[in-house]
Amino acid sequence: MADDQFYLVSPGYIAGLATSFTHWSKRFGDAYNKALQMKLTPGSVPEAMSFKVLFDTGTKGAAGSDPGIQPDISKLRKTFDDFGTLLVATSQKYTGTEDDNTNDAEHVRDLVNGVAQDYPGAAVAILPPYGGYNQPPK
Repeated sequence: MADDQFYLVSPGYIAGLATSFTHWSKRFGDAYNKALQMKLTPGSVPEAMSFKVLFDTGTKGAAGSDPGIQPDISKLRKTFDDFGTLLVATSQKYTGTEDDNTNDAEHVRDLVNGVAQDYPGAAVAILPPYGGYNQPPK
């Protein structure tokens, strides 16, 4: 990472991201509702008039040819809401995966202990994965 920051991924961290996206979705919903009520009254500057047409119609052309910026805000709100929902589901799956890994580790421990009982004095070595282990954050 360019900034040398590490984030430990956990079900709680993923759930926190989900909460943020859901919160932002609500903020976009508020912006959408305000945009529906907004009326732009630009001055006589051509750029201001162009912005009003773009805001009201979504195009630089005739009014009514495109619905304008409001549907884009609504789509953005829905995208953030959908992403937050997917993150909640991911957090729940991650919790299940962590539980499965814990159960697998217990199973491996039982197997290793069984081998050690069958062969007293034998050493059991669990080798690191290819490439070694990731270094913990500092």
